Amino acid sequence: MTTLIPKYYEGATGSVNRSINLKLEEFVSIQDFGAIGDGTTDNTAAIQAAFNANDAIYIPEGTYVTKLLQPNLSRFILFGPGKLQLKQGEFSEIILVGSNPTYIHVDGVEFIGNKSNTTATNPALRYRLLNANNSTAFAIVSNCVFHGSNYGGFSMDGKYVTIENNYVYDCGYTTGVGDGISVVSYNPQRVYIQNNTVLNAADYGIAVDAVNAVIQGNYISGALNAGMGSLARGATGSYSNLGINLKFLNNTLINCNNPVEIFSNPTENTSGFIGLEVSGNYINGGTSTNPAITITRNSGGYNPAGSYLYVKDNILIVGATIAQGIGVLGQGPYWETVDVIISGNTMDTSKAIIVSSARDFIISNNVMKTTGGASAIYVSLCEYFHISDNIIDGYDTGITSTKSSGTIEHNDYLNIANYGLKLFGGQYTVNEVFKSIPNRTVWVSVNDESSVFQASVELRGNLAFQDCGASGSPFYIADPTTLGTIYVALESLCNYTSNVVNCPALQSTTNANIRVEAKVAEGCYLSADSVASNIRISSGSPTSGTWIAGTKVHYTAPVSGGYIGSVCTTTGTPGTWKTYGLIS
Repeated sequence: MTTLIPKYYEGATGSVNRSINLKLEEFVSIQDFGAIGDGTTDNTAAIQAAFNANDAIYIPEGTYVTKLLQPNLSRFILFGPGKLQLKQGEFSEIILVGSNPTYIHVDGVEFIGNKSNTTATNPALRYRLLNANNSTAFAIVSNCVFHGSNYGGFSMDGKYVTIENNYVYDCGYTTGVGDGISVVSYNPQRVYIQNNTVLNAADYGIAVDAVNAVIQGNYISGALNAGMGSLARGATGSYSNLGINLKFLNNTLINCNNPVEIFSNPTENTSGFIGLEVSGNYINGGTSTNPAITITRNSGGYNPAGSYLYVKDNILIVGATIAQGIGVLGQGPYWETVDVIISGNTMDTSKAIIVSSARDFIISNNVMKTTGGASAIYVSLCEYFHISDNIIDGYDTGITSTKSSGTIEHNDYLNIANYGLKLFGGQYTVNEVFKSIPNRTVWVSVNDESSVFQASVELRGNLAFQDCGASGSPFYIADPTTLGTIYVALESLCNYTSNVVNCPALQSTTNANIRVEAKVAEGCYLSADSVASNIRISSGSPTSGTWIAGTKVHYTAPVSGGYIGSVCTTTGTPGTWKTYGLIS
């Protein structure tokens, strides 16, 4: 009473036991129908006869050459340890499961394709070695080997799908033609793709379109298009799913062109991914113009990346081979991508994290370390973000933001070549202490680096600089010329570098479109415009620098019989100053 291949499924409403309780004698062997495992005999008729006779088939040791097999059965079980090899001259599948099955299980069989063959009468007919597509089926492929296919390894559909412990390699006719493992689930409840090894796939290593899918513990190397990913397609399209509750967990991806590509199709899915998690993955090497982990829309129209997106605890070691690390890329100016957490990731990449067209997101506790990288974090067209507690090491610029609003605080900036922050338009609260950043540590402008107008700027918070600005002011405010305004209202501004004359430095000290209000620590010499109302904490009235009428100084050590502070009554260098606030 041998029990073979026990399997358990976790369904939407609880645990469903789908164990195969078959005695060995309940299987039929293909050899009983005349199949010969010599690697040369055409066994198509014999194996098909076995399928016609029974729904549980045993493949003994040996290599069985065959053309296309079509077991059109309500239940289909195929058990190894033998090999099925595609006949020379054939570009079709080895097994095409019909439309009737409700239970499919393939275990322990090796499938060998015919990739090297060039003599087929119709080379356009390149299919996966195993195709099993039925939206209501319980489907399992486990412990199998697939290789040498002119297209992909295998494709599976079903309501409950388990793909585990398979080995897929050398599948695909040319670049972009053929996934290693493809799961397109028309009516999914739960999909598991775990502990598979996929090498050198011509398209995706693992591609999944499903709901409630877990892709975990897989090893993927050398995929020519993408290591793993999904194309969420909506109810108006062929696949009738929205990419809901997908988890890519603890996978290893080595030298894949685009390691993780997750696209939503805007013509079929206007909601993007919902409840997507990409966590604990290890990515090393690869070449791509996209981020190593990309979450975005596919081509065509405005479409968000999705909502409730979690990108956590991944390790990305891609150096200069992939310019960008993590990208959550909504499209258009509507901030439809919401509730995103990017946390705990460690990466070496030229641009670490890029987020566009999103709101209500957090970037925290990431480690971004590289040599000569462009910008660690780049934010565009975003609202209500919080960037905090990250380690940014070795970049030209720490954080760049344009047309956005949010809070930036408590980050560590190490070995920054030029700029700590570039804020090109938007509303920001910044609470940071910057150390040893040589150029314009905080650069505020309404124009980006291409001199394109972005938006007016409002900046609040607390800024402190230590040994910053050797090649420029630690706090630089660019002239908005005829477009936009810049309003700075800081609770505190501290500079611990004695040789900095103006902090902030204003590109035009008389431009009425710049307004600066700040509590300024001793040692900061504030130069502002004619409409500014500036407060400087000091031990006395300034004796150097250019000051605007109306600027106030609060004394740091007022005494009885002295004054609270002084006010500039005439603009000049240093201007005319009068005391006020006699203390009794």
